[in-house]
Amino acid sequence: MIVIIIMILIIVVVYVRFSNARKKQNNRIRAVGGMRVKYAVLIEYLKADIGKIITERSDVIYIGFSNVDGSTVYMIVDTFTTVTVQWKVQSRVFGTHKLEWEFPQGFSQNLMWEKIKIDGANYQTKLFQKFL
Repeated sequence: MIVIIIMILIIVVVYVRFSNARKKQNNRIRAVGGMRVKYAVLIEYLKADIGKIITERSDVIYIGFSNVDGSTVYMIVDTFTTVTVQWKVQSRVFGTHKLEWEFPQGFSQNLMWEKIKIDGANYQTKLFQKFL
């Protein structure tokens, strides 16, 4: 019985610490103007590439488009020490595809875009070669 109580207390402590850390992180993002301001350069590149901002939360922003043939979405996630960018395509013709990049906080958004652009182009080239 004591073991169960100790386990529950440990779970509660971990949850409370994580929640507090997440609140602090969200406050840091808000203090610089939110995701749109903090990642303005990268967001503009992604919007120019595929569309518009779909959804924004305190630590995540979705950019992309969808139509009858499928969707393409970039997701930027601000975590405690990194920035994760995920690209996901769902297409009736080409199926579902996904790439993910992780960059350290403060990394150049111009360099992030260059890496994303090169990796995405290489991936798509390999994908299209399968259909030739």
